[in-house]
Amino acid sequence: MRSDPTRWTLFNNLPLHRPQKLPVLEIAEAALRNGMPVLSYDNYVIYEDGTDKAKEHFANLASARELSLKYKVPFWAFALTTKHRKYRRPSESDLRWKQFTNLAYGAKGLWYFCYWGPHRWTDKGWDTKSIVDSATGEPTALYHQVKELNKAVLAMGDVLLGLTSEAVVHTHPPEGQAAFEKDKHWIADLKAQDALVGFFRNAAGERYAMVVNLLHGKGKSVKETADTIELTFGPDIQTVEAVNWLDGTPGPLSLDDRKASLRIHGGTGVLLRVVEEGTP
Repeated sequence: MRSDPTRWTLFNNLPLHRPQKLPVLEIAEAALRNGMPVLSYDNYVIYEDGTDKAKEHFANLASARELSLKYKVPFWAFALTTKHRKYRRPSESDLRWKQFTNLAYGAKGLWYFCYWGPHRWTDKGWDTKSIVDSATGEPTALYHQVKELNKAVLAMGDVLLGLTSEAVVHTHPPEGQAAFEKDKHWIADLKAQDALVGFFRNAAGERYAMVVNLLHGKGKSVKETADTIELTFGPDIQTVEAVNWLDGTPGPLSLDDRKASLRIHGGTGVLLRVVEEGTP
């Protein structure tokens, strides 16, 4: 970077909690202390047998969030799109689950592994089809799912880049993650099968939240994992708007006694904003 200041150096780490002789978390923090401008890592957590390592996924996200806030450096995170070894090709709900949870924890960049399916790594069980089929150059079903997801993220990108994470809470927290507590935040109550909320503020102090339906699974579409999430807002809240809603309609929510019901597709997040008195 000193030789060519027009370019950034990106370290893509192993998962931050990967056990090894020199802990990855220590490597990442040392790099950040010494001026690394972006923190990124990969983490394979969806398995061919249908299981997921959600605890590991959220532990790594929590550490990336903590380092990002401590050093005021953005972090990037990814979604797996290529079946290999013991890891599965993601379903539509898997794909969204990975990326929207990344955003809810404060990620400022998203990437995918990988775009082209490798066509020479047959000894490791690599699928030749990823987002694009490497043999034909044709888009796969994932291409259209990624395109739809990316379009939604880009539409709220300027807003997301200006937000600072304040808290992340779960209705059914994995070990080590914070539980949603009634009446603690501006979303005072939350009823869902399995959800998380990332709370944010922008530089002007406006309040935002990313509400994510965590239901997902091998071979499952976003529609069959949809859930109706019931939100109750605090007594000072008059108007809440959906800034971005991939499968719904953005704009002011219909509130009944400070309550709203949102039908959110599997793995999907909805970005909400409190419309403060006197703000547009």
